[in-house]
Amino acid sequence: MKSLALLSTPAAHRRNLFFAAVWLLAFVFCAVFSARQLLYTKPFHSNLLELLPRDERNPVLHDLSLLLASRFQDRLLVLIAARDKDLGLSQAQDLKARLLHSNQLQEDQTSDGLQQQLQALYRPYSQQLLSAETRLWLERHSPEQLAEQAYGDLFNPIAVPRPYGFAEDPFNLGGRWLTSLAPAVKLQEYQGFPIVEARGEQWLLVSARLRQSPFDPEVQEYVTGVLAAFRSSWPDAQLLTSGMIFHAAAGTEQATLEINTVGLGSMLGIVAMVLWVFRSPVPLGAVLLTMTSAYFLALTVSLLVFGRIHIITLAFGSTLLGVAGDYVLHFLMGSQREGGGLIARHELRFAMAIGALTGIGAYLLQFTTPFPGLQQMAIFCASGIFGAWMTVLALGPFYRPRPAGGAALSSLPAPLRAATSFFRVGLGLYQPLWCHPKSVTLCLAALMVVATAVVVRGGANDAVLNLNTSPKALLVSEQQVQEILLQPSVSRFFFVEAASAEELLIRAQALSERLAQADQSGWRWQGLTQYLPATAQQLADRQLVFAKLYGERGALAQLCAKLTTQCQAPRLADTVLTPAEFTASSLGQLAPPMIPKDDTWYSVVTLVSPASDQTLAELTASLPGVKLINQTDDLSQLLGRYRWSVCSVLAVTLVLLAAGLLVRYRRRAWRLLLPLLVAMVFALGSAAIDGITLFHVMALLLVIGIGLDTAVFYTEGGFNPESWLASSLACGTSILAFGLLSLSAVPVLHQFGLIILVGILTCWLLTPLFFAPTRVAAHPLINEEDK
Repeated sequence: MKSLALLSTPAAHRRNLFFAAVWLLAFVFCAVFSARQLLYTKPFHSNLLELLPRDERNPVLHDLSLLLASRFQDRLLVLIAARDKDLGLSQAQDLKARLLHSNQLQEDQTSDGLQQQLQALYRPYSQQLLSAETRLWLERHSPEQLAEQAYGDLFNPIAVPRPYGFAEDPFNLGGRWLTSLAPAVKLQEYQGFPIVEARGEQWLLVSARLRQSPFDPEVQEYVTGVLAAFRSSWPDAQLLTSGMIFHAAAGTEQATLEINTVGLGSMLGIVAMVLWVFRSPVPLGAVLLTMTSAYFLALTVSLLVFGRIHIITLAFGSTLLGVAGDYVLHFLMGSQREGGGLIARHELRFAMAIGALTGIGAYLLQFTTPFPGLQQMAIFCASGIFGAWMTVLALGPFYRPRPAGGAALSSLPAPLRAATSFFRVGLGLYQPLWCHPKSVTLCLAALMVVATAVVVRGGANDAVLNLNTSPKALLVSEQQVQEILLQPSVSRFFFVEAASAEELLIRAQALSERLAQADQSGWRWQGLTQYLPATAQQLADRQLVFAKLYGERGALAQLCAKLTTQCQAPRLADTVLTPAEFTASSLGQLAPPMIPKDDTWYSVVTLVSPASDQTLAELTASLPGVKLINQTDDLSQLLGRYRWSVCSVLAVTLVLLAAGLLVRYRRRAWRLLLPLLVAMVFALGSAAIDGITLFHVMALLLVIGIGLDTAVFYTEGGFNPESWLASSLACGTSILAFGLLSLSAVPVLHQFGLIILVGILTCWLLTPLFFAPTRVAAHPLINEEDK
């Protein structure tokens, strides 16, 4: 009573009121801020590119990769199998009309007007831009042969088209240059639609461009709705799709499903458990208020830090419902035991502080990773735990539980009756085990050996598929479209760097020549020099053109003699096409990007080739400034490096945690650490079938933060009916939340959910083994039913 008297002084009451007022102001601010963001902005997004990790060892390469990928993100492609051309044409026309019915999309005018833009850009330089084939043609033929071929081409109906007049380009060098820019895939036109033959059948191409971002939910809903309606109208149509919009829509749909499943499932489970134990709306209101304040603070802090939140973060953040409930459930049971919220808060202050700080620390360790999505999850959940903790501390003194009506068990409040009944079940389970400690120790040791062997046998899994959020069918469709249309890969390419723009173009040209020398079928590459030759190359080609075609003994004089007409050599340009002029034009989007940074210039040469990485690397090993990049392998290696880094962080965390527990609990510290270590090994063993990933290891940090709570509350208050039921409810809410998360189709969420599910479940079951009560029968409620 002395302790209660000290806690109930006027000064203490004023401090409690002030704390509650500050909490109320913060709650109102967070609620208003979150509501305003939801109503007037679009704070949630599904940009898949922002989930990818950033390799800080080469940020330029990262920026180039994103720039390369972003060029295709506003375009969607649909290939329609046209075994029957007329039927395929009807399907293509119907699909195109459906797509363009709304202003969400516009007609793909990539080819419309492109030829005119190319002609305008290259017109002043048409006599100094030569493809490798044209250059070889000039070098290997005499002026007489060149004049004879040019004469024949003038009257050949299937000759290369002439974009410029005879007077300014008598040998059609500009036509030859523009033709060399055409894609290698043999696209023809059929009734206004491109058609290509591949895999033994013909495909009609329907394309469109998005007016908005592919990550806009309204655009995603429209495109998926159009395709669903089209498939309903043409059930036999065979479609292949390609485009960021389809992956973004699939990611949004999956994340929305996860949010609804985890969030709604957790909420219903928590409500059912609270009502079953407390049989009163007041404790339920306390739980819901704590979770609401946790969510408002999590949203507010995340939006202030990041500006917007990825929907995958929200899906993972739905587990916050289970984690945030731990503190309020322990507090509610403690209030029933102590008879009031004021003294319960005082008794549980250390346990709640240790549990909250370890949980917050575990989440914040994720912030050190290069994964933007995981960084958002860290801030979101850490802020939510802090909000739940502060809510209990601020409002706890004002909670008044239902008083006991007497000493008999039947007259006790519902929570204490439930605690007593449930404790008897726990005693029935654990008393036989407490009586045979050696046997239990041997069994745990054997299970630890088995789990460790499973982990070692499973090895590591650093596959990039762990980051995938798209369904397998969509990935297969994307790959088939790329193969049919011979689209360059954005995951495997050559990275070129040089000290100047001119040197960069020279090195890219050398790379193109080396690839051409390989003379392998099925190889196709795209480099900047195919659109913009180096200055030295332009000058050399201009001299070659003058010597072969327009000099005193050049081919032009002989061509004019054949035509029996007077003609003059066209005026050759005094300047060259520069990188600045090319990139300033709208056609700069055609070529691979070229960016300067820190006095160094960078570009890429994209590639379509069945050759192995080793073959390509050996082929280009002697070229300076050229490196083969396989982003799939590089990203896999990056995941492996960070997996080892997180393992180091995990080891340091355990050492620091052990030191802190030794300071606080002395000889009892091992009781908190040992069940946690066993749970971590068991959790890894359960996930080791497909190999241990980075996200499995990171989830162990959360097992530490969440799983330690049970042992802390047992240590602070003892293993008794109230602590056993409170810990069971708290673990139950987390098990429910992460159990639902483990069912996720998103690999990252599934891996987190599985590890934490098994880890917390193991902590809940094993921890009581290390906290056998010394005088069970002495508890005032245990034998009350027998009186």
